[in-house]
Amino acid sequence: TIEVTINGAPFTVQYAGIDAPEAGECYAAQATRANANLVQGQWVTLEKDTNDLDPSGQYLLRYVYLWRGQMLNEEMVKGGYARAQISPPDIKHQGDLNN
Repeated sequence: TIEVTINGAPFTVQYAGIDAPEAGECYAAQATRANANLVQGQWVTLEKDTNDLDPSGQYLLRYVYLWRGQMLNEEMVKGGYARAQISPPDIKHQGDLNN
């Protein structure tokens, strides 16, 4: 997840289409560090698929892009810090994440 500000309001964003280790799980610290290195302090663009919120209803569910067009969801998978996870109906970029 990442923390973003939209129109002055704070939101937590969960990356769509991937599953990364959570606190207490193996490799969670490495995944957290890699995520921070990629996105911390950057302006991002968020892309919604079908669902607005994650299954728990707590977080925005989005594909996250850096200004250069890099999709962070895909970068986390390519770096080995997350794995692609099919979560219908949010499968818009599943082909990119599975490669």
